[in-house]
Amino acid sequence: MRYKFFTALITALILMGTVSGSYAGGWLIYHKPEFKGKVIDSETKQPIEGAVVVAIYYKKSMMGIVESYSVIMNVKETLTDKNGEFYIPSYTTVIQPLSWESKATFIIFKPGYGSFPKNYEFMIYPVKNASVVKSVKWKTPQRRSVESIEQGIVEDGIIFWKPKWFKNREWNVNYRPFIPLNNAENRVKSLDIPFDYEINKDIDNVWRVWSARRTRLPEKFSNYTVVGLKKLTAWKERRKANAISISDIHERKWPLLNKAIKKENEWLKRHKSWRRGSE
Repeated sequence: MRYKFFTALITALILMGTVSGSYAGGWLIYHKPEFKGKVIDSETKQPIEGAVVVAIYYKKSMMGIVESYSVIMNVKETLTDKNGEFYIPSYTTVIQPLSWESKATFIIFKPGYGSFPKNYEFMIYPVKNASVVKSVKWKTPQRRSVESIEQGIVEDGIIFWKPKWFKNREWNVNYRPFIPLNNAENRVKSLDIPFDYEINKDIDNVWRVWSARRTRLPEKFSNYTVVGLKKLTAWKERRKANAISISDIHERKWPLLNKAIKKENEWLKRHKSWRRGSE
Protein backbone atom coordinates (compact mmCIF):
# COMPACT_ATOMS: atom_id res chain seq x y z
CA MET A 1 0.00 0.00 0.00
CA ARG A 2 2.79 2.39 0.95
CA TYR A 3 4.65 1.48 -2.25
CA LYS A 4 1.61 2.38 -4.37
CA PHE A 5 1.27 5.71 -2.56
CA PHE A 6 4.88 6.73 -3.19
CA THR A 7 4.68 5.54 -6.79
CA ALA A 8 1.61 7.72 -7.36
CA LEU A 9 3.30 10.68 -5.65
CA ILE A 10 6.47 10.39 -7.75
CA THR A 11 4.37 10.07 -10.92
CA ALA A 12 2.44 13.21 -9.98
CA LEU A 13 5.66 15.15 -9.36
CA ILE A 14 7.06 14.09 -12.73
CA LEU A 15 3.85 15.14 -14.45
CA MET A 16 3.94 18.44 -12.59
CA GLY A 17 7.42 19.13 -13.89
CA THR A 18 6.30 18.35 -17.43
CA VAL A 19 3.11 20.39 -17.24
CA SER A 20 4.70 23.39 -15.55
CA GLY A 21 7.42 23.42 -18.18
CA SER A 22 4.88 23.35 -20.99
CA TYR A 23 3.05 26.32 -19.48
CA ALA A 24 6.33 28.18 -18.91
CA GLY A 25 5.22 28.70 -15.34
CA GLY A 26 7.03 28.38 -12.04
CA TRP A 27 7.00 25.33 -9.80
CA LEU A 28 7.49 25.81 -6.04
CA ILE A 29 8.44 29.44 -6.69
CA TYR A 30 5.66 31.70 -7.95
CA HIS A 31 6.81 34.94 -9.56
CA LYS A 32 5.16 37.72 -11.51
CA PRO A 33 6.91 40.89 -12.72
CA GLU A 34 5.93 44.44 -11.87
CA PHE A 35 2.92 45.78 -13.74
CA LYS A 36 2.68 49.38 -14.88
CA GLY A 37 0.82 51.63 -17.24
CA LYS A 38 -1.58 54.49 -17.75
CA VAL A 39 -5.38 54.80 -18.00
CA ILE A 40 -6.76 57.54 -20.23
CA ASP A 41 -10.05 58.81 -21.62
CA SER A 42 -10.30 57.16 -25.04
CA GLU A 43 -11.72 60.29 -26.68
CA THR A 44 -9.90 63.21 -25.04
CA LYS A 45 -6.69 61.23 -24.29
CA GLN A 46 -6.63 62.90 -20.86
CA PRO A 47 -5.49 60.85 -17.83
CA ILE A 48 -8.13 59.22 -15.63
CA GLU A 49 -7.29 59.73 -11.98
CA GLY A 50 -8.61 57.40 -9.28
CA ALA A 51 -9.28 54.36 -11.46
CA VAL A 52 -8.97 51.08 -9.56
CA VAL A 53 -6.41 48.68 -11.04
CA VAL A 54 -6.53 45.09 -9.76
CA ALA A 55 -4.02 42.31 -10.45
CA ILE A 56 -5.37 38.81 -9.76
CA TYR A 57 -2.73 36.11 -9.39
CA TYR A 58 -3.67 32.56 -10.34
CA LYS A 59 -2.00 29.23 -9.76
CA LYS A 60 -2.87 25.79 -11.08
CA SER A 61 -3.22 22.86 -8.71
CA MET A 62 -3.38 19.14 -9.33
CA MET A 63 -6.72 17.34 -9.13
CA GLY A 64 -6.01 13.65 -9.40
CA ILE A 65 -3.07 12.51 -11.51
CA VAL A 66 -3.58 14.36 -14.80
CA GLU A 67 -6.25 17.01 -14.18
CA SER A 68 -5.72 20.53 -12.85
CA TYR A 69 -7.77 23.57 -11.89
CA SER A 70 -7.10 27.31 -11.46
CA VAL A 71 -7.12 28.96 -8.04
CA ILE A 72 -6.85 32.64 -7.10
CA MET A 73 -3.93 32.86 -4.70
CA ASN A 74 -3.57 36.62 -4.22
CA VAL A 75 -4.95 40.00 -5.26
CA LYS A 76 -3.26 43.40 -5.38
CA GLU A 77 -5.02 46.73 -5.87
CA THR A 78 -3.93 50.28 -6.56
CA LEU A 79 -5.33 53.59 -7.82
CA THR A 80 -4.17 55.64 -10.78
CA ASP A 81 -2.53 58.95 -9.85
CA LYS A 82 -3.20 62.42 -11.26
CA ASN A 83 -1.31 61.42 -14.42
CA GLY A 84 -3.46 58.33 -14.84
CA GLU A 85 -0.48 56.10 -14.07
CA PHE A 86 -0.36 52.99 -11.89
CA TYR A 87 2.33 50.67 -10.58
CA ILE A 88 2.04 47.22 -8.96
CA PRO A 89 5.33 45.78 -7.58
CA SER A 90 6.59 42.35 -8.57
CA TYR A 91 5.22 39.45 -6.57
CA THR A 92 7.15 36.35 -5.48
CA THR A 93 6.08 33.62 -3.09
CA VAL A 94 6.41 29.89 -2.45
CA ILE A 95 3.66 27.51 -3.52
CA GLN A 96 3.04 23.89 -2.61
CA PRO A 97 4.64 21.10 -4.69
CA LEU A 98 1.40 20.08 -6.41
CA SER A 99 0.78 23.60 -7.74
CA TRP A 100 2.48 25.77 -10.32
CA GLU A 101 2.43 29.31 -11.64
CA SER A 102 -0.40 30.37 -13.94
CA LYS A 103 -1.62 33.65 -15.42
CA ALA A 104 -2.32 37.02 -13.86
CA THR A 105 -5.52 38.77 -14.93
CA PHE A 106 -6.57 42.39 -14.48
CA ILE A 107 -9.56 44.59 -13.76
CA ILE A 108 -9.60 48.36 -14.31
CA PHE A 109 -12.67 50.22 -13.10
CA LYS A 110 -13.69 53.83 -12.65
CA PRO A 111 -17.33 54.81 -12.01
CA GLY A 112 -18.75 56.49 -15.10
CA TYR A 113 -16.34 54.82 -17.54
CA GLY A 114 -16.10 51.57 -19.43
CA SER A 115 -14.18 48.84 -17.62
CA PHE A 116 -11.30 46.53 -18.46
CA PRO A 117 -11.41 43.80 -19.70
CA LYS A 118 -15.12 43.81 -20.59
CA ASN A 119 -15.68 47.03 -22.51
CA TYR A 120 -12.52 49.07 -22.93
CA GLU A 121 -11.70 50.89 -26.18
CA PHE A 122 -8.04 50.07 -26.77
CA MET A 123 -4.83 48.74 -25.24
CA ILE A 124 -1.37 49.81 -26.45
CA TYR A 125 2.06 48.63 -25.31
CA PRO A 126 5.62 48.49 -26.70
CA VAL A 127 7.35 45.27 -27.73
CA LYS A 128 10.89 44.54 -28.85
CA ASN A 129 12.08 41.91 -31.32
CA ALA A 130 8.53 40.94 -32.20
CA SER A 131 7.94 37.92 -34.42
CA VAL A 132 5.65 39.42 -37.04
CA VAL A 133 3.77 38.65 -40.21
CA LYS A 134 3.31 41.38 -42.81
CA SER A 135 0.43 41.10 -45.26
CA VAL A 136 0.50 43.44 -48.25
CA LYS A 137 -2.54 43.62 -50.50
CA TRP A 138 -3.06 45.63 -53.66
CA LYS A 139 -5.09 45.66 -56.86
CA THR A 140 -3.67 45.20 -60.33
CA PRO A 141 -4.70 47.45 -63.24
CA GLN A 142 -7.22 44.74 -64.07
CA ARG A 143 -8.69 45.21 -60.55
CA ARG A 144 -7.53 41.78 -59.48
CA SER A 145 -6.66 41.50 -55.79
CA VAL A 146 -3.11 40.37 -55.01
CA GLU A 147 -1.61 39.57 -51.62
CA SER A 148 1.90 38.78 -50.44
CA ILE A 149 2.94 37.52 -47.00
CA GLU A 150 6.27 38.27 -45.34
CA GLN A 151 7.58 37.05 -41.97
CA GLY A 152 10.41 38.26 -39.81
CA ILE A 153 11.59 39.96 -36.62
CA VAL A 154 11.03 43.68 -36.05
CA GLU A 155 13.24 45.30 -33.43
CA ASP A 156 10.84 47.92 -32.09
CA GLY A 157 7.13 48.65 -32.28
CA ILE A 158 3.78 48.65 -30.49
CA ILE A 159 0.80 46.37 -30.14
CA PHE A 160 -2.38 48.34 -30.81
CA TRP A 161 -5.39 46.25 -29.84
CA LYS A 162 -9.06 47.23 -30.12
CA PRO A 163 -11.58 44.62 -28.89
CA LYS A 164 -14.05 45.61 -31.61
CA TRP A 165 -11.69 44.19 -34.24
CA PHE A 166 -11.97 40.72 -32.74
CA LYS A 167 -15.73 41.02 -32.16
CA ASN A 168 -16.21 41.85 -35.82
CA ARG A 169 -14.06 38.85 -36.77
CA GLU A 170 -11.62 41.14 -38.56
CA TRP A 171 -8.64 39.70 -36.74
CA ASN A 172 -7.14 36.29 -36.06
CA VAL A 173 -7.28 35.34 -32.37
CA ASN A 174 -3.66 34.11 -32.51
CA TYR A 175 -2.25 37.48 -33.59
CA ARG A 176 -2.28 41.09 -32.45
CA PRO A 177 -2.04 44.22 -34.63
CA PHE A 178 1.55 45.48 -34.68
CA ILE A 179 2.88 48.88 -35.76
CA PRO A 180 6.65 49.26 -36.36
CA LEU A 181 7.73 52.31 -34.37
CA ASN A 182 11.16 53.57 -33.32
CA ASN A 183 11.66 54.46 -29.64
CA ALA A 184 8.32 52.77 -28.96
CA GLU A 185 8.46 52.65 -25.15
CA ASN A 186 9.08 56.38 -24.72
CA ARG A 187 6.48 57.22 -27.35
CA VAL A 188 3.87 55.11 -25.56
CA LYS A 189 4.65 56.85 -22.26
CA SER A 190 4.33 60.28 -23.88
CA LEU A 191 1.24 59.20 -25.89
CA ASP A 192 3.08 60.04 -29.12
CA ILE A 193 1.35 57.20 -30.96
CA PRO A 194 -1.04 56.90 -33.95
CA PHE A 195 -4.39 56.68 -32.14
CA ASP A 196 -6.26 56.90 -35.45
CA TYR A 197 -4.74 53.63 -36.68
CA GLU A 198 -7.24 51.23 -38.26
CA ILE A 199 -6.76 47.69 -39.55
CA ASN A 200 -6.70 47.33 -43.34
CA LYS A 201 -6.77 51.08 -43.89
CA ASP A 202 -6.45 51.73 -47.61
CA ILE A 203 -3.35 53.85 -48.29
CA ASP A 204 -2.72 54.56 -51.95
CA ASN A 205 -4.65 51.42 -52.86
CA VAL A 206 -2.28 49.27 -50.77
CA TRP A 207 -3.20 47.59 -47.48
CA ARG A 208 -0.27 47.02 -45.15
CA VAL A 209 -1.15 44.83 -42.19
CA TRP A 210 1.44 43.92 -39.58
CA SER A 211 0.68 41.37 -36.88
CA ALA A 212 2.65 39.87 -33.99
CA ARG A 213 2.31 36.30 -32.78
CA ARG A 214 0.29 36.37 -29.58
CA THR A 215 2.12 33.43 -27.97
CA ARG A 216 5.42 35.33 -28.06
CA LEU A 217 4.17 38.59 -26.60
CA PRO A 218 5.05 39.70 -23.05
CA GLU A 219 2.61 39.20 -20.20
CA LYS A 220 -0.10 41.85 -19.97
CA PHE A 221 1.04 45.08 -18.31
CA SER A 222 4.60 43.82 -17.78
CA ASN A 223 5.52 46.46 -20.36
CA TYR A 224 4.21 49.99 -19.85
CA THR A 225 0.65 49.78 -21.17
CA VAL A 226 -1.89 52.46 -22.07
CA VAL A 227 -5.56 51.54 -21.70
CA GLY A 228 -8.33 53.73 -23.11
CA LEU A 229 -11.72 53.82 -21.38
CA LYS A 230 -14.78 55.57 -22.79
CA LYS A 231 -16.78 57.99 -20.64
CA LEU A 232 -20.33 56.66 -20.37
CA THR A 233 -23.56 58.61 -20.04
CA ALA A 234 -26.35 56.10 -20.72
CA TRP A 235 -27.69 54.18 -17.71
CA LYS A 236 -27.58 50.86 -19.56
CA GLU A 237 -23.92 51.35 -20.53
CA ARG A 238 -22.91 52.15 -16.96
CA ARG A 239 -24.77 49.14 -15.61
CA LYS A 240 -22.97 46.90 -18.10
CA ALA A 241 -19.57 48.33 -17.16
CA ASN A 242 -20.37 47.73 -13.49
CA ALA A 243 -21.22 44.05 -14.00
CA ILE A 244 -18.00 42.72 -12.48
CA SER A 245 -18.13 39.50 -10.48
CA ILE A 246 -15.86 39.53 -7.42
CA SER A 247 -17.52 36.74 -5.48
CA ASP A 248 -14.39 34.56 -5.45
CA ILE A 249 -12.67 36.55 -2.71
CA HIS A 250 -13.99 38.21 0.43
CA GLU A 251 -14.67 41.94 0.28
CA ARG A 252 -11.81 42.75 2.65
CA LYS A 253 -9.33 41.63 -0.02
CA TRP A 254 -10.93 43.85 -2.67
CA PRO A 255 -11.50 47.09 -0.69
CA LEU A 256 -10.77 49.59 -3.47
CA LEU A 257 -12.76 47.75 -6.13
CA ASN A 258 -15.66 47.10 -3.77
CA LYS A 259 -15.79 50.77 -2.81
CA ALA A 260 -15.85 51.84 -6.47
CA ILE A 261 -18.54 49.30 -7.38
CA LYS A 262 -20.73 50.36 -4.45
CA LYS A 263 -20.35 53.99 -5.50
CA GLU A 264 -21.48 53.15 -9.02
CA ASN A 265 -24.37 51.02 -7.71
CA GLU A 266 -25.57 54.01 -5.70
CA TRP A 267 -25.50 56.15 -8.85
CA LEU A 268 -27.45 53.52 -10.79
CA LYS A 269 -30.12 53.39 -8.07
CA ARG A 270 -30.44 57.17 -7.91
CA HIS A 271 -30.76 57.47 -11.69
CA LYS A 272 -32.92 54.43 -12.34
CA SER A 273 -35.49 56.70 -13.97
CA TRP A 274 -32.95 57.19 -16.79
CA ARG A 275 -33.21 53.52 -17.65
CA ARG A 276 -36.19 53.68 -20.00
CA GLY A 277 -34.77 56.57 -21.99
CA SER A 278 -31.29 55.04 -22.32
CA GLU A 279 -32.29 51.60 -23.54
